Amino acid sequence: MSAAAAQATPKPTVARAKETGVATVKNINSGDSFTVYYVDRTGATVEREFSLAFVTAPRFGRKDEPDQPWSWESREYLRNKIIGKKINFTIEHKLDSGRELVIASLDDQNLQEDVVVAGWATVMKPAEGKPPRSDLHASLLDLAVQAQHKNVGIYQSSELAILKLAGQFDTLSIFDRIKSQSVPAIIERVMNGSTFRLTLVDTRQNILAKLSGCQAPLIPAVGRTEEPEPFAKDSKVFVEKYLLQRDVIFTPRGMGKADDILGTVTMQGRDLGAELIKLGLARFVEWSAGDLAPLYDQNQRQAQAAKLRYWSKVAPPQPAAVGSSSSSSSSSSSSSARGLGISGEFVGKVREIFNNLAFVVENEISDEKITVSLSSIVLPRLEPSGRHEPYAWEAKEMIRTKLRGKKVRVSLDYVSAPKEGPAKEYYSCFIDGVNIAVNLVEAGYGKVRYHKDGEARSSSYDQLIVAENRAKSAKRGLWNTTEIAPAHRVNDLTAKDINKTLIKSLLPSFERRGRVTGIVEYIFNPGHFKIYIPSEHSVIPFSLEGLRTPSASDTNPTKQLISKEVLSFVRNKLLQADVDLIISGTDSKGRNFIGSLFFDTAHTNFGALLLEKGFAELYRPAAEKSRFASDLLDAEKTAKATQAGIWVGYDPSQEAAAAASSADGDYNSGSSAFDASDDGVEGATGFSASIAETKRTPLIKIKATEICSGNHFYGHIIEQPDGQSGVPYLDKMMSEIQTDIPMAKSIQSSTDWKPAKGSLCLAKFLDDQQWYRARIVGAKGKDHFNIFFVDYGNSDISSVADLLPLPPKFKDIPAQAVECFLSYIKTPEPIKEEYGDEAALLLRDFALEKTLVATVEFRDRDKFYLWLADPVAEIVVNVELVSSGLATIDRRARSNTSNKLKLLKEAQESARENRNCMWRYGDILEDE
Repeated sequence: MSAAAAQATPKPTVARAKETGVATVKNINSGDSFTVYYVDRTGATVEREFSLAFVTAPRFGRKDEPDQPWSWESREYLRNKIIGKKINFTIEHKLDSGRELVIASLDDQNLQEDVVVAGWATVMKPAEGKPPRSDLHASLLDLAVQAQHKNVGIYQSSELAILKLAGQFDTLSIFDRIKSQSVPAIIERVMNGSTFRLTLVDTRQNILAKLSGCQAPLIPAVGRTEEPEPFAKDSKVFVEKYLLQRDVIFTPRGMGKADDILGTVTMQGRDLGAELIKLGLARFVEWSAGDLAPLYDQNQRQAQAAKLRYWSKVAPPQPAAVGSSSSSSSSSSSSSARGLGISGEFVGKVREIFNNLAFVVENEISDEKITVSLSSIVLPRLEPSGRHEPYAWEAKEMIRTKLRGKKVRVSLDYVSAPKEGPAKEYYSCFIDGVNIAVNLVEAGYGKVRYHKDGEARSSSYDQLIVAENRAKSAKRGLWNTTEIAPAHRVNDLTAKDINKTLIKSLLPSFERRGRVTGIVEYIFNPGHFKIYIPSEHSVIPFSLEGLRTPSASDTNPTKQLISKEVLSFVRNKLLQADVDLIISGTDSKGRNFIGSLFFDTAHTNFGALLLEKGFAELYRPAAEKSRFASDLLDAEKTAKATQAGIWVGYDPSQEAAAAASSADGDYNSGSSAFDASDDGVEGATGFSASIAETKRTPLIKIKATEICSGNHFYGHIIEQPDGQSGVPYLDKMMSEIQTDIPMAKSIQSSTDWKPAKGSLCLAKFLDDQQWYRARIVGAKGKDHFNIFFVDYGNSDISSVADLLPLPPKFKDIPAQAVECFLSYIKTPEPIKEEYGDEAALLLRDFALEKTLVATVEFRDRDKFYLWLADPVAEIVVNVELVSSGLATIDRRARSNTSNKLKLLKEAQESARENRNCMWRYGDILEDE
């Protein structure tokens, strides 16, 4: 044979042996495909995707595609047959796509033959004109014909097939359907040891499920670079090995923030969460455990003691205050000191709701007032500027109407530890067994706060998630993207610069209506309030008619001692309560409505209640004009008879003498309660004590004409220490000014006079159309000027048409208004600072257009710093502002050791203890 012929002769081919093996079935993808795993020679676990050769089962649809008929039944047949079992396989063919076609058997039963006989797969036909590829292929073709004749499996009517339910199902609707039930399910996919994809057998709905009370170590998402937590893969493998695509029972217990359902998974009566925690493959999570907590906690303690798996790498957390995973041991002791008890709970009454929607609860054991911030929710805020966040008004109203004055159970959930500032406690608050936070969230007035895994949270967190989903589904409140949130604009008639004519214009309407419904927004003192009238969208100043209430600066020791109790009583009864008003008029200055106030379901007359308890006394000239005069008189008689409150030790025989003494109008007489005696200051109280130590500083009488802030005003010194008037020219000058207006107009026309900054002029005050001396402060636009009325201290904007030159004879007369400040105290600035307006309003009520007495503590050129008192009401104004929480002691005066500073310090401590106004969030002087 030639060499060429030898090269052309083909060599005999040797058939390659087909790969065979044994593997365990991990999960079933469809009726003809599945995933297996086995351990190779190196000890590594290998996973492979197999499809049965020669057969095809119905396919599941992807995304919006429908499932093919019988896809579910076909998959279920194969799943029930081989899941978790070892099979023998032979690789028949590998496709270019990487898909491997196999011939598989279980216990010597060929799987292809099994599924074809049952009718759950079709057999691929040979190519036209070609024989079957193998004896098995030929056998399968015959078996398929037999199945078709028997009408089994896919050969039944397609109308009998179980199809996926049509339509979109949100997690909330699924939860509502299965809650409080134990439903059959199949675990389709394992994300980590405690998070799965489940198929609900009855509806074939697929949900994301997490174990309640249990958190497996986390595995980072695909693409993340973080390392898995210790034993995260072990936990996942454990669940996959024993539960993946197994029949389980799922019992829903709540919802999670990630559109998931929390619950328990049991198989053959064994709780998966309990087993994972017991084996050290998961940790106990208290917030979602509910009644499982004792078992799970016990299992975790055993795993920690044995240092099983996760606990061999991670140290157990240190003990902390109950319900507070972020708090220190000191938090536990402080909680106990406040009467929270071992469980971190207490019972009390809600006293006040703040604009940030935290609220004060008075502990019924310790009487301490604790500020409660609701845990795990974010609520909108009411801003002092009036630019409220959407639905903040509605949220506060819900809290007020449901909780104010009611007994609640409060439970400490956790304590936050911010990088800066003090730690903050967060609570759940229950009324009638329901967490108010759940009500707020379900109404759409709040959103659930996201918490990291393992982070402490509300004990009702799962309920909060369900409530949030209900609000989203119904598009309530914050979740309503199609409607604008209601706007709440309030006309505040308590503002210091409010026009009196506005108050006067409302009076007839109030009088005609009889009872006017309102809400007490703020309490200036036991008889004077700021009240919101919903029907008018207005906040009005209101005073009880015919009453005087005790204050901290009273010279009467009994009234001084009881003043704190009276204010506390009034706050507990009225603050933020619904009330009815019967308005009978306004005060003499036209700045406050006066009348009677009724509260509670019995419509109790509050003025009569104060009198009956001895917490107030009648001011008869006003009381006798009231339509309820007889009720008021009878109430005070009762208090006197029982010697209640301020009437302790009351002697009727001394009443006439006392009345005569209080009626004496000479504030500098020896009988005055405000006079400084020559016997020193020991035992003296109120204003008399402070005057006695500065006897060389005589009293002046002063009347405020303009209030600038809580401690700054202009006024007239109507009587100097020598008895002479401090404004001797005022009345005469005002009369002559009105007479000389023609002269001023003549000067204007003859001199071509123009307003100039800093110059004196005459200006018309629009409220009374009278002319006054004024100084030009500066231009305001083209034809208007800012002006300051030098004889009264008020400012205005005036058009050039309402300005005239000042006749020469009025130029040398000193300004009649003096600038005054309350000595030793400081108050917030109106408009710019919180409580600035309230402080100015309180000073206005105490001082505007009233004849008061004062000592001039010191002067700074033309500025007077005063210790100011009302001899009729027997109060020191400086002290009242401090005790109301609307002023603090000036830092420069704190080292002063006088009796006056002693009074101020006592008042400031009282305001701090009662958390009045500026003190409501804690100690405002800590940062100084």
